[in-house]
Amino acid sequence: MRLFARKAFIRTLPPPPGRRAITTLSTVDEYKQLRIYKNKTTFDLLFNYAFNKACQYDLFLNNVERMYNTSRFILGNKATSAMIRITVARIFTAGDSLASLQEVSQSLNSKGIGIMIDYCSEALPGMENMEQFFDHNAEYFIKSCEVAATDRGNSVAIKVSGLLPLSGLKRVNELQNSLDSLLGAVFDSNNQTTLQKIAQEFKRRQITFTETDLKSYVEKIIGRELANFSSEISLIEMKSNLFAWYIDGHELNRHPIHQQLVKFTESEIQEFKKLERRLESIFTSALENDIKIMVDAEQTYLQNAIDAFTQQYQNKFNKERLFIFNTIQNYLKSSKKRIEYEIERSRHLDVPFGLKLVRGAYMREEGKLANEKKYENPIHNSYNDTENNYHENILKLLRSMTSKDEILIASHNERTVIMSEEFLESPEARPFHKQNVTYAQLYGLADQITHKLLNQGYKICKYVPFGEMEIMIPYLLRRANETKDMLGSVHIQAQLIKHELRHRLH
Repeated sequence: MRLFARKAFIRTLPPPPGRRAITTLSTVDEYKQLRIYKNKTTFDLLFNYAFNKACQYDLFLNNVERMYNTSRFILGNKATSAMIRITVARIFTAGDSLASLQEVSQSLNSKGIGIMIDYCSEALPGMENMEQFFDHNAEYFIKSCEVAATDRGNSVAIKVSGLLPLSGLKRVNELQNSLDSLLGAVFDSNNQTTLQKIAQEFKRRQITFTETDLKSYVEKIIGRELANFSSEISLIEMKSNLFAWYIDGHELNRHPIHQQLVKFTESEIQEFKKLERRLESIFTSALENDIKIMVDAEQTYLQNAIDAFTQQYQNKFNKERLFIFNTIQNYLKSSKKRIEYEIERSRHLDVPFGLKLVRGAYMREEGKLANEKKYENPIHNSYNDTENNYHENILKLLRSMTSKDEILIASHNERTVIMSEEFLESPEARPFHKQNVTYAQLYGLADQITHKLLNQGYKICKYVPFGEMEIMIPYLLRRANETKDMLGSVHIQAQLIKHELRHRLH
């Protein structure tokens, strides 16, 4: 499997003007010259080598969770966690304390590598109504902001599902989908509508209203007055400001029409207010500590709700300084339209876009749900389809960027890195492009790509999980099971570790 020495299968998009298409990947020998593991201890190298070799076998990867559960049964939780803490966790995480997180942060920062801190905690089945759990998560997201404050290249990733019961997120997601459906029913092929058309659809849906109420409702959403019921309204001005739940006690939450469209219970409303308090405290801490927040993408049955909250806080904070990023999973068939919408929304609202681009982390779960519930799988049909879509989305954003916009490209795929580098080094790139693009890889994976980009002068960071072992390990096991393809780089890493060990012997 000499992935980095082959080129026959590589598919490249048309090169930017003035540049030839790059169709070759770095060889292992080229990576060896970087000596990326020269600062590792021999013990760490030996263990890393053994583990990287094991990760090349499906038999090991397919049974990691079973081995973990067996160890818990035989040795108990404490002994198993202790064993993992001094082995696997040393490779892929920053451990289970803020002190160990700070050590990893300082180590990476000293090399010119940023850190994206991921406090591992997300809502799981059976975790409903756990207010203390959600407050604890918010507290640690804030503490993560304080650790990250040591370097402007650092950031903190947060999961909204770790701050609100799943039932609340699912409810907002369902209603956000319903509002999108409403827009689809009233806008024509030119993305235009009128109050008259909206009134007709409301009558069909048995929404009671007066003409005065309807006019005020739509005007509050679009932020401008309408002359009459025939005045044209564009889709972008409605869609970019229509949310199931509005933050900051917005008057639209109390509007009689909106209350008919969403019908939240009092307990749901109280949960949303608690979520606002938690998010506000996290974003305020990030602003004070001058670091960025990356709101992680999650499953499609939650994503519209996550987007609705994130976009409102981006509208609120990002005009002054771009620091709240949303995430787009490029294995989704809908991601191309989502990219187009994010660009259009940014220009309409005059708010710069900040986007983290990832391949996606819930492929097997999404496929299983689609199969069980008999709807089209939202994931692209093949890895190549996902890769091509990812590349097209990156180029779309790069070509649409202004000096105020920023993107983060998270990828272990060197073809993706080369494709984006090709644009950044072309005449088509503007002076701000290289400064406004950051690359990211998971801590302990694709180290050769990280160091290659660093040597070439690009902004780079590592996505570093940390947290309590009993929460973090099952979390990492699920992610490993969902994203086995990303472990392909361990083959290269094993060779580079072996080279470093031989170098020390001589």
